[in-house]
Amino acid sequence: MTEKDIAKKRTNQQNRYWRLLIRILAKHLNIDPELCHKLMAYKFMRAKRWNPILKDYEEYVRSSTEISIEEFSEIKEALQAYSMQMYGCYLPDPLENIKLDLE
Repeated sequence: MTEKDIAKKRTNQQNRYWRLLIRILAKHLNIDPELCHKLMAYKFMRAKRWNPILKDYEEYVRSSTEISIEEFSEIKEALQAYSMQMYGCYLPDPLENIKLDLE
């Protein structure tokens, strides 16, 4: 892996922000944050890869470490839209100054 490849990966700050969005949505849905993370990762981070044993493509959920900065931004926007449309749950942008009650 080159330095250029590493620079393209999502940042730790983005990862913390993803976890915050998941905590907000989980609280809104009254479910465990880890379950919410798994469900949203399945919804938004699925990909296909070639399985040489099966000689076919298989679906898998990508780790956030496999996601580029640009892909993360797209996933974040899709999660925000989905959360609002499906559940009426507003997920803030990173620079918004809002008070959260996640207890």
